[in-house]
Amino acid sequence: MANRLNATRPSVPAYHMPAREMDHYAYYPSRSAEAPAERTQVLEYLQVIKRNARSIALLAVAGICAGAAMTLLTHPLYRARTTLDIQQFDENILNMKSNTESSAAASAPAEAYIQTEIKILQSDAMSRRAIAKLQTEQQPEPHGEGGHVSDVAAWSHRFGSRPAPPLDRRAALLEISKDLKVRTLGNTRIVEVLCDAREPHLAAEFCNTLAGEYIAQNSETRWQTTQQTEQWLSHQLEDTKRRLAHSEEELQKAAKQSGALVFSENDNLAQDKLRQLQSELSGAEGERVKRQSMYEMAKSSDPDALPIFTEGPAREYQVKLTDLRRELAELSATLTPAHYKMQQVEFQIKVLQGSLDRERAATVGRLWNEYQAAVRRESLLNTEYKSLLSRVSDQAPTAVQYNILKSEVESGRQLYQAMLHRVEELGIASAMRASTIRVVDRATAPVEPFAPNWKSNCAGGWFGGLFLGVGLAFLRSRSDRSLQDPGDAPELLNVRELGVIPTAALQHPRSFLRLPGMTESPSAGLELATLHQRHSLLAESFSAAMNSILFTGENGVRPKVIVVTSPEPGDGKTTVTSNLAIALAQIDRKVLLVDGDLRRRRLTALLGGEDAPGLIGMIRDRRPVEELRVESVGNGWQLPNLHFLAAGDAAQFEPKLLHAARLEQFVAKVRDEFDIVLIDSPPMAQMADARVLGKLADGVLLVFRSNRTTVELAVASQRCLLEDGTPVIGTILNGWNPSHSGRFRSYARYATAKAV
Repeated sequence: MANRLNATRPSVPAYHMPAREMDHYAYYPSRSAEAPAERTQVLEYLQVIKRNARSIALLAVAGICAGAAMTLLTHPLYRARTTLDIQQFDENILNMKSNTESSAAASAPAEAYIQTEIKILQSDAMSRRAIAKLQTEQQPEPHGEGGHVSDVAAWSHRFGSRPAPPLDRRAALLEISKDLKVRTLGNTRIVEVLCDAREPHLAAEFCNTLAGEYIAQNSETRWQTTQQTEQWLSHQLEDTKRRLAHSEEELQKAAKQSGALVFSENDNLAQDKLRQLQSELSGAEGERVKRQSMYEMAKSSDPDALPIFTEGPAREYQVKLTDLRRELAELSATLTPAHYKMQQVEFQIKVLQGSLDRERAATVGRLWNEYQAAVRRESLLNTEYKSLLSRVSDQAPTAVQYNILKSEVESGRQLYQAMLHRVEELGIASAMRASTIRVVDRATAPVEPFAPNWKSNCAGGWFGGLFLGVGLAFLRSRSDRSLQDPGDAPELLNVRELGVIPTAALQHPRSFLRLPGMTESPSAGLELATLHQRHSLLAESFSAAMNSILFTGENGVRPKVIVVTSPEPGDGKTTVTSNLAIALAQIDRKVLLVDGDLRRRRLTALLGGEDAPGLIGMIRDRRPVEELRVESVGNGWQLPNLHFLAAGDAAQFEPKLLHAARLEQFVAKVRDEFDIVLIDSPPMAQMADARVLGKLADGVLLVFRSNRTTVELAVASQRCLLEDGTPVIGTILNGWNPSHSGRFRSYARYATAKAV
């Protein structure tokens, strides 16, 4: 309710509000902000459920009754159950995949395989096979009166309008096949087949027959597949055998034509020799390069810088020559060149130098000979390699053809052996014809019916009725745009709620008393409840509203002239006005009650004075206003302070009379003579009388009826008055039933006890 009211809160500019209304809005700055926090969404839902608890309970009980009726009128059904163990069959007959791939493929699609088999079980073809087999077999007649009849079936036959006509056997089997259910048990290979039928034996027979036909169909399918595969492999085997024989003949012809000695799959003797010569030729080329390099270095370089000239005899000559030169150097320090020792050493040096030169020349000659030998060997190997390469090239096409034929023969032989092995395996498999499906539990004729179920149907009806009731309650709450509980109007309009008047249904009928001087009226007791029942709940509610009016005011100045109106007829404004006047008169306030509803004249009919000139006569009278007097109607009720001004003759009423200056003068006069003046005015939705009278009064009191006055009408009424500059002193909620609100249950009990 809080969200619904906040969404339609009026937005009135400040300059349209009178000073008193602006102060009133300032007096309640946080009310609209605190209300949503105090009334949460969950509490609002609970209140809606509590408010409509009786309707929700009735719909829940109606749902239970509907479930029970459906159970009684439904023909019982029996359910039979067959359990199967379905194992996956390895269809990789040719074994074209590796073992790892085969094992992975066998485990991955297990769930898909089970689901496929379930669809096969539920297929129309399997149902037709089972029905055809059952039709051809001689079945026993179903049990009659001697068989088991459940309580549900007995009640169905007793309360049903007409018993269901018996179905023939084929129609019953077709009905079972339509409602066939197949499901897996958890993450296993176990599959349940469920069959529902009116006859328990027929349901069990259909389940068992369907399982048997499914196993037979599975075996037949495997056998047919194996037979077809075996026939195809046999034809392929014959063709492979013919191709193999032809390939062997071609291989023999190629071997005779080539004349080569075949020792391996791809090579012959000439090719091996060619590779050997190529290896030797590569070595000879390396040796020739080495000898050529050594010869050229020995010929062009300094002999002392080459290691080859410092080995063998040349090394000895070099050592002796070095010693003699050192000795000559020592002798030259003390002897002359002509000395015989000097000449002897020089001669020895000359001889050794000649021997060293000859040794070096011999070394260079040896290197030259080795280089020439390497060149010759390379030339001979190159000549032989080219010759052999020419011969091998001539034999290459023949060798390639031979190798191709040999490979073809080997492949054909392996394929032939593999196919021959598979044909033998298929022959064994077709002879076995084993099935991978096993019946775990066969179906037996059920004793108790599966449906209808009393508990589930009643529980479903209860939940359905409860859900419907809650849904209708929320729909009604959302679609109901009326003010319902105390506090709704202040939260919506941000004005004071001066009182809450409970509904007259809480009052005991014998508590209303008719007093002398009161005219006959069916609702007179209610409209004067403050007078008739001074200790009733209604009287106390009007007294509380009266006290709120007395406490309303600014700076100690309370409103004296109050116009009472409502958005539309039937809101109870006349009842509120009359009872407030009586309550004020009971506390010795001098009260003037004016029937300002010049068209309907409800107060005039209630309190009398149809012949009096009334308000209309007063306005049309030419005498001064000071000379006019208002009669008292409270003498007969022991309320001399209560004065009443009737409406007057309705035939003389004209709308322009409300704008006469004399009316304003009259209001000013009675303001001084009476403590408080209450003017009952017409509803605001149809007439503008309340707006005109409100401009002359100190304020307007709005009366709303619970569960009738809509939010839009309440907002429109307040906005209209605020835009006119007329202050709204407060609101009164009339006709409120506390028993419909979960928040005021104790108030309802107190009200009932007080009334009785």
